[in-house]
Amino acid sequence: MPFVLRPGKEIDADKLADGRYSITIVFASSIDGDLFEGAPESTLLIDEVELGCQ
Repeated sequence: MPFVLRPGKEIDADKLADGRYSITIVFASSIDGDLFEGAPESTLLIDEVELGCQ
């Protein structure tokens, strides 16, 4: 999944150097993941995840 910058936004080099940026990765077993309506007792299996930074 490519990381796409939002138009009009830019990375602040000072904040980046100070570690003031963060990222959250959420996995949900729901077809509508943002609604968190997964079935009770369901199991979510994640095979591979990679987060790289340059």
